Amino acid sequence: MTAVESVKRKRGRKPKGSRDDILRIAATLFAERGFDAVTVREISKAVDVGLPTIYHFFGDKENLYRTVVLSQQEGTHDKVILALEAVNDVAGLEKWLATVVDNSFDRRDFEKLVLRELLSDRENLREEMATRAFQPLYDSIRGRLNELHEGMGDGALPLYILSVAMGFAALFPIR
Repeated sequence: MTAVESVKRKRGRKPKGSRDDILRIAATLFAERGFDAVTVREISKAVDVGLPTIYHFFGDKENLYRTVVLSQQEGTHDKVILALEAVNDVAGLEKWLATVVDNSFDRRDFEKLVLRELLSDRENLREEMATRAFQPLYDSIRGRLNELHEGMGDGALPLYILSVAMGFAALFPIR
């Protein structure tokens, strides 16, 4: 069964060709095979829309890929930040890390995309990912730690926690 057939079967329906359908199926294809191996024509066929529909929404393949990666990242980022805001004590960080791990199980395509992107030569997208999600997440961890205990977020601990969280998330697609 192909990655696209798997997505269609999970959803229990045939894609209808909406922007979200295009993003979902493109994410699956890009995660499985990478940017260079996937064509816009293949995505168009998998979603059952014409090429003009994809170009209308995204302009070109590069922007489609960028939109896929960033939209996946934003959904994950929001969920992780909300969970972090609920942390009331240092012990609550363990539950927060569990949320990050659970989120990795739910969004394996995203984790694969992030790993591919971190290892790619597309420096601009990596920088945008860092600016839009990684830095704000680091800042949130640092701020939350300082709220829990003054000075706790001023050393290496926030970076260590972010690295551990990202490490868990990055290892799941490899497993």
